[in-house]
Amino acid sequence: MTPEFLFAVDVGGSSVKLGIVDGKGVVVAKNALPFLSLASFEALAEEAAESLDALARSVAAAPEAIGIAAPGYADPATGLPLDGTGNVPLLQGGSLAEELARRLNVPAATDNDAICATLGELEFGVGRRVSSFALITVGTGIGGALVIDRRIVRGRDGKPPEFGAMVLEPGHPYERQGLRGTFEDLAGGKAIIAAYAAQTGEAAEDLNMSLLRERALAGDARADAAFETMGRYIAQAFGTMINLTAIELCVVGGGISLAGGFLLDRIRRHLRANTWPYLVADARILATEHGNDSGLIGAAAMVRRRLNPVAGESVPVIKPSAFV
Repeated sequence: MTPEFLFAVDVGGSSVKLGIVDGKGVVVAKNALPFLSLASFEALAEEAAESLDALARSVAAAPEAIGIAAPGYADPATGLPLDGTGNVPLLQGGSLAEELARRLNVPAATDNDAICATLGELEFGVGRRVSSFALITVGTGIGGALVIDRRIVRGRDGKPPEFGAMVLEPGHPYERQGLRGTFEDLAGGKAIIAAYAAQTGEAAEDLNMSLLRERALAGDARADAAFETMGRYIAQAFGTMINLTAIELCVVGGGISLAGGFLLDRIRRHLRANTWPYLVADARILATEHGNDSGLIGAAAMVRRRLNPVAGESVPVIKPSAFV
């Protein structure tokens, strides 16, 4: 039986988005906790639980489980992060799924944030009527997932792909995890803002992508160039995926998806220089249908699938009874 309501948590690079999602993929209530207000993992778990409980009471809902979208890869059985928490150090303190399951007394599950966003668009967004597509999420960092024949491609033990680790500029001066010139280090929000701040002399922490977009629209050539750089690298990544898989739909998600045509037109313009002519003619570039809510919707869809698994797709949920 499909749960009527589910709790959803989407851990981003600067805040934690929280919501209540109904069985049709509609976010009926939501809130956000900025990381600056959270001093520890325990504070994150406590405030997230309190906020979710308040949201449920505000819409008179009784959510039956918690889906958590988080960066990197967590052990499905425990929710403990195994990789990819560099952008969110608070997650290194324990299993958010275990803590929220115990505090709210419902089952919980964690999955990669880009996988969840892709699942949200697959079931309820721009991907619901196509067989195969790629989604790139651009926020503080970069993630993404690939859907082939309506199944999300994963690695061994359900490991998510690392779109942000694609090397687009070998030999680039910046090195991370032994790699130089990765997609994330060239075109992630943090990288773009840092490069812009270095030109203007401003403090990077005082800037964000929305502000850069406003400045670009107002005629700031350096802000405009920052978006041009981002669009070129995203087009390079999408072009590589199209050449490999012949997908016809490429989706841009994460906070940057709210920029709309301002960014998408740049990606479209650069796509042809990175894609085989026979394939580029059919390729579409779209933003996620649900904008920054895709992660919440996908987190709910993920835990719903785990509560009602199809044959061959059984993945555990963390049950509150484990803490009794």
